[in-house]
Amino acid sequence: MSVDLSIGIISCNHAAFISKAILSVFEQKTSYTIELIICDDASDDNTAEVVHKLILKSPFKTVFLESKIRTGPLLNGLNFVQNAKGKYICWLDADDYWCFNEKIQKQLDFLESNPDYKGCFHDATIISDIEINENTSEQLNVQTHGRWKRYSQFNNYQFEFYPWDVLQRKIIPTASLIFRNENLTAFFEKFSDINLSVSWALQLELIKNSKFKYFNEEWSVYYDHAKGFSKSFDLVTFKLNNIKVLLKFLDDDYYRLLKKDVYRAIANEYFYLLHSSEAQKRSAKEYLSYCKAYSKWSEKATIAETDSFKAMHKQKNKK
Repeated sequence: MSVDLSIGIISCNHAAFISKAILSVFEQKTSYTIELIICDDASDDNTAEVVHKLILKSPFKTVFLESKIRTGPLLNGLNFVQNAKGKYICWLDADDYWCFNEKIQKQLDFLESNPDYKGCFHDATIISDIEINENTSEQLNVQTHGRWKRYSQFNNYQFEFYPWDVLQRKIIPTASLIFRNENLTAFFEKFSDINLSVSWALQLELIKNSKFKYFNEEWSVYYDHAKGFSKSFDLVTFKLNNIKVLLKFLDDDYYRLLKKDVYRAIANEYFYLLHSSEAQKRSAKEYLSYCKAYSKWSEKATIAETDSFKAMHKQKNKK
């Protein structure tokens, strides 16, 4: 039987956090039918024990899918999507949670009334237990949000959110987005070698030929801590992964039309990579290769942007 909304909680060794995520779903007040699917990626702590106890109290259909082999975030997300029967989909990482019990109602009401939007999202509160001090590595300083209290403080959100906004890395909090269900098999196959920035890559896929609605409300909480999955990778690895994502989208029919934005996004990733201490510790040959790549993509972006301006001027003069 189909439901209105499938909610996924993605976990891996989240015993210390997952109960808050699950309970925040249980507390939702909505007239829509929902299902909760918890996908665990072979946790070796007591995550499974915590989940089994909590789902006995579930007010709606809840499924616990336990992988016996560690597959990584992308395949764990695919496991959820393949089992989701909802008209709409959303998920949250097991160390995040919702803080507004009418979140689902508000967002689904909007999507039901506005079929031209592919999804909708909102602001998120940031709670950090990481102290930024002289003993903290530069990597953690860059990768954590300890100085911010909410996502909107370092992302310029517009109420109408378009593909070029996502390309610019205006970060959509994972736990905030609800989107229309569609067949995502091709996406997961194309990005099978990506295990970082999976949510961002998926958002780029979903928003093609469409737009998202932004609600200027903090309806979820992002827990920023040193054991978060992305914190185990240095900045160079993270940025090179983002560039890999963008290069894949250059092969996409839709994003070819936005190539100037993709080029600029790639150049920006190299820009921040080159400023990192991790990159500056690499060999002279490797660092020079990043410099050359930055120059290459900056030039391509400038040429494509200039051509776009010329075309715009020519079109206006025809009228």
